[in-house]
Amino acid sequence: MIKITEYVNKSLPLYLETIEWDDPSLTIIGKEWSFYSLSSWRIVYENKLICGCYDKEATDKLKLLESSYIENIWIQSNFLTVDPVFIFANEYILELFSTTYLEPWIFRLSSKDVYVASPSA
Repeated sequence: MIKITEYVNKSLPLYLETIEWDDPSLTIIGKEWSFYSLSSWRIVYENKLICGCYDKEATDKLKLLESSYIENIWIQSNFLTVDPVFIFANEYILELFSTTYLEPWIFRLSSKDVYVASPSA
């Protein structure tokens, strides 16, 4: 199985223009790329949990990512290789977790490629 990282990492770095959380939707938009997710997520910094998607301060904590860019993308788990982990240049990490078999996220790149997660496939 080919992992999304093999394709997306070729488009890095990905600079953010805006990031929005409107439960249950996380939307990240950059110039000529976007990421939309219904998955649960958390922000980690220096091996510490900064915030999860259901914390009261989730919207404010996402602003920590706005001034940075994605410099690397990893896979969340070797057991289910569809969930991305975004590594930001400012050392914050955004992890996503599929919690339903439905398509939990859509990633559009400037190359016109569109990636849709399919955790049940």
